Amino acid sequence: MAIDRRKQFTKQPSEKIPIDIDFGREIPPGANEIVSATASAVKWPRRQPTNKTPATVEILLSAIPVIVGVSKVKARIMVIGGTNDYEYQITVNVFWNNGAELEDEVYVRVREE
Repeated sequence: MAIDRRKQFTKQPSEKIPIDIDFGREIPPGANEIVSATASAVKWPRRQPTNKTPATVEILLSAIPVIVGVSKVKARIMVIGGTNDYEYQITVNVFWNNGAELEDEVYVRVREE
C-alpha cells in the first residue's frame, strides 16, 4: 500500500493491510542491507494524544517485520484490527549490516465506515 508523505492512513477495523517502509533513501554509510527489524505500536483515543497505551498485538500481525526487496532496504508490516475511533503510532526499527539502526513511524486512524 502506498501512503502519503506524512505516513498517515485510515483503515477499518476488519481490514488487513501490508505496508512497506522503504529505508532506501536513508541507507547509513557503509551499510547495504537490513539484517533485522522490530515493530511496536501505541494507541490513543481520537483527540486525546496524551492518553497513550501499548497496542502492538492489537494492530500488528507480528512485531517482527519481514525484510523485502532484492536490495533488502524495505521492512513490511501487516496492519490488522484496531479499535474504532483510535489513532495508532507504529514504530519500525531496522538494523543494518554495519551495526547502524534507523527508525520510522506510520500513523493509522481506525474508523468504522
